[in-house]
Amino acid sequence: MDTIDNKVTEVTSDTSANPETEMFAYNFRVKLENGEDLKFRVPSNVIMMDSPLKGYKSANGTRPMLDTTNRLVYSPLDTTILRRMLILCGVSLLVGLIIGAGVMFSIGKVSTIFDQNPGAQTVVTEQEEEQTVEEVADVKETKEEVVAPVEANADSAKAEEKPAAELVKVTAVPDAKVVAAVKYLEETPVWNKAAMEEHAPLKGLWDAINTRSFKKILDKKYDVLTGSAKFKQLRAVAKQLTSKTWTSNYTSPGDEDITIEPYIKKLEALTTPAN
Repeated sequence: MDTIDNKVTEVTSDTSANPETEMFAYNFRVKLENGEDLKFRVPSNVIMMDSPLKGYKSANGTRPMLDTTNRLVYSPLDTTILRRMLILCGVSLLVGLIIGAGVMFSIGKVSTIFDQNPGAQTVVTEQEEEQTVEEVADVKETKEEVVAPVEANADSAKAEEKPAAELVKVTAVPDAKVVAAVKYLEETPVWNKAAMEEHAPLKGLWDAINTRSFKKILDKKYDVLTGSAKFKQLRAVAKQLTSKTWTSNYTSPGDEDITIEPYIKKLEALTTPAN
C-alpha cells in the first residue's frame, strides 16, 4: 500500500463473476490518527450498499456513491448489535409482564380466601380480655398519681423532646444527553462537526475549537462535560492561551474533522517556556 501522501491506493477484491459483467469503482477516504487522509479505491462487479470497512459507515448516511470520494466515519454500533439489543429489551419486558401478572393473580387469590373466611380473624379469649381490663386500670391509677407541676411543664417538655428534622440526601440523576455527549468526547478520536452538533451539550463547541476561541471553550455551559478526560485536558491548556489570537481556522475549508490529541499537543507546545 502507498504511503499517505494523498495518493489513491486501489484495493482489489475477489470478483469471480462473468468477465462481461459491468465493473464499478468506488473512491473512499478515511481520516487517520495523525490527521491525514487515507484514500483508496475499491473495484466491484456489483453496486455497493454499505461501507467496505467493518465498523465504518458513509458520512452521508447512505450507501457509497460512484461520482464522489466517499468519506467514511467510525461507527462501531452496527445493525446486528442494535437488533440484538432490541430483542433483549423485548424479552425482558415480556418476562416482567408475566411476573407482574403472576404477582397480581396471587394477591387477588389471597384476598378472595380472606373474604370467604371472615372467622379467620383474631379471636379474643376471656383470659386476654380480663388482662386488658387490668392493664387499663393500672394505667388509670398511674395517671392519678402524676403531680400537677409536671402537667404544667408538659408543653415545654414536648417542645424539647421534638427530634431534629432529618436531612434528606438527594442524589442527582445524570442527564442522558450529557452522558451521551461525554461518551462521544471520550471515545471518539476524531471530533466531527456534524456528529457533535447532534448532541445538545456540544453545540457550538466544534466551531470554538476550530477557531481557537478559548474563552468560548471555557464557557460555563460546557462545565457539564468535565466527565471527559480529553475535554478537561483541552480546557486546562485553553486557560493558558486565552490572550492569544489566530487569524485563520485550524482546519482547511470544507474539512469538518479534528483529531483532538494532536490538536491538544500543538497547543501544549505553545505553553512550554523556551529554553
